Amino acid sequence: LFQEMAEPSWQDKPVLVLYESIVIRQSLRKLLENFGYKTLGADTPKRGLEISTGIRPGLIISDNLEGGGDFSELGNWAQDAGVKIILAPLYINPASGDIGLIANGFFAKPFDRFQIASIIERFVRSKGHFSIISPVQDEARKLQVLLGAEGYTASLYVDEIEALKAALVTFPDAVIIGSLPKSRMEDVILALMKETLFSALPFFLLQSEGTGRFVTTVTLDSAS
Repeated sequence: LFQEMAEPSWQDKPVLVLYESIVIRQSLRKLLENFGYKTLGADTPKRGLEISTGIRPGLIISDNLEGGGDFSELGNWAQDAGVKIILAPLYINPASGDIGLIANGFFAKPFDRFQIASIIERFVRSKGHFSIISPVQDEARKLQVLLGAEGYTASLYVDEIEALKAALVTFPDAVIIGSLPKSRMEDVILALMKETLFSALPFFLLQSEGTGRFVTTVTLDSAS
């Protein structure tokens, strides 16, 4: 994350921390302020845009994976204003209280077989098995077919509770989390991370169509 923040040109301006979760928002602001950054906070893209047009930030950090609506408006403003948006979904480790990055990689929508293959081959051995958790059947099926074309297998789950129970029996090599609400996505990750066997399990998230125009994704692989 701090690698992506290393550009000195904006560092006299505040960082806008845009997270719905008040705990994550406050924790990240405190961490950044401890490193000497000035921060602003917002819980919605609409509020983030209102703040940005009044007090222009030098950088925006957010966990918004959905795109569309107010987030697209904020993204268009940021593009015009030359303000970078970093996409960094985070979670709070319940044991340590530390904040951490969730994703090893992002799959852009609409899906691209070659983009997906280039990401997962760094983390998952050939013929590996995936758990795909998504309540959107078409989304899950497309991912399953694309993974199959690359020699991987995948089990589909619409319910994260069912997926967690199955993981303790099947031991997947990686998990793809589809279009789940943020709170449910965090529940899946925290529940799996509590199990020692899954402490290094790769997680892949979906990035909505169009958001790639104006966000820079940060992953566990690229962050420091």
